[in-house]
Amino acid sequence: MTTTRRVLAVAALAVLAVPAAPPALVAQTTSRVLVRFGMVTDVHFADINPNGARTYRESDRKLAECVSVMNDRRVDFLVELGDFKDQDQAPQEARTLGFLRHIESVLAGFKGPRYHVMGNHDVDSLSKVQFLSIAQSGAGASGEAHYAFVQEGVRFVVLDADHKADGSDYDRGNFDWGDANIDAAQLAWLERTLTSSREPAVVFIHQQLDGEGAYYVKNAPAVRGVLEASGLVLAVFQGHRHEGAYSVINGIPYYTLKGVIEGSGPDANAYAVVEVREDGTVWVTGYRRAVSKGFRALTALPGQARKSPRAPFPAHGQHEWAPGLEPVRKQRYQCLFSYRLLWPVRTHTMEPLFIYRALPSRGGLEEHHGVAVGDLGAQAPAVVDQHAVDRHRRDARQFLELRGALAETLARQAQDVAHRARAIHVEAPRAKRLAHVVGQLNRHAHRSASRVTP
Repeated sequence: MTTTRRVLAVAALAVLAVPAAPPALVAQTTSRVLVRFGMVTDVHFADINPNGARTYRESDRKLAECVSVMNDRRVDFLVELGDFKDQDQAPQEARTLGFLRHIESVLAGFKGPRYHVMGNHDVDSLSKVQFLSIAQSGAGASGEAHYAFVQEGVRFVVLDADHKADGSDYDRGNFDWGDANIDAAQLAWLERTLTSSREPAVVFIHQQLDGEGAYYVKNAPAVRGVLEASGLVLAVFQGHRHEGAYSVINGIPYYTLKGVIEGSGPDANAYAVVEVREDGTVWVTGYRRAVSKGFRALTALPGQARKSPRAPFPAHGQHEWAPGLEPVRKQRYQCLFSYRLLWPVRTHTMEPLFIYRALPSRGGLEEHHGVAVGDLGAQAPAVVDQHAVDRHRRDARQFLELRGALAETLARQAQDVAHRARAIHVEAPRAKRLAHVVGQLNRHAHRSASRVTP
């Protein structure tokens, strides 16, 4: 079966693709969807044999399934987050260009604008000019590797970290993949782009910005500083790390999508649909292996004053976290317990644990545990990281165990004091009698002494 026939055959089965478990959310917001887009990353297509878990020849079929689902969902645009193609062990430019043309033709099956993010493997044996001449992006790209476009009042920013420490471009493999940087000119452009208007922004980049090490942009702190200073970034979406990841730094969520290349068969695929809503929440619905999440950054929406990500979180019972305190509003959730206030572990993160109680509608109560990020106003907070929830629960159990041990110690001490008090109470009458006898003896001795002649 030819490659084209394989792609068509798998695309016909895309209706069988189902999203991963929906976001583990405390409450689904009813806010209007501003933009709905699709994303996929690390396709690494090449007509070569597998290397470990990397199944290069299957990537076109996996991408075809993704494209079919995105057409069915009618997303506004589709973005691939880098490492779109790969190469032979001994690279041949003509074959590498052929791999790129083929996988671009599969992506072109999407019935809407498509956008590319530059990955390190995209220029492992090609120049940026060669890649961009074939992998063409929609309006706003203008043939550049970094660009921005606006959709329904949301600004989308594409960054290119394929630069060496000296600011020069990656070109035909003349680079160390662990030396990724945002060059000075692009960093200045990013600052101008984010400050030129008050539109909320979503950022796309291949290499990661939320840490240190080989997978991360070397000058990531400087880039994050620009993002944080704008007060407008709702989320950063990344690729590069095939196993995926998620973190929140100074109020900005960083979501790393799992790579298509890892694993064999349809179930090893990974792609997602993202919704940006009017209230500033961002909802990721993951398909196959991709992780579903819902979150909101501690940033401002148009017309709102910026909220500092370092501002203290609302106290227990404060209305913006507990809309259920006003029954007339018929809200479903009421804050019961603020984890940070009782046990301030990991205070450097933006992941305090809150426990909400569902208010009774048809009888009965149900508790919901979750990690809340940001101020969701009239909405109950979303659970954005089940691992963080489990971690906080373990810490909570440890705290309760410590508190229980302390309570037991105090109880033993109290019992000891009570025992001594009881002993004193029992001995008090005898002591009183002895004191009376001693007093009498003292007085008798004093009278006897006064009779003695000097």
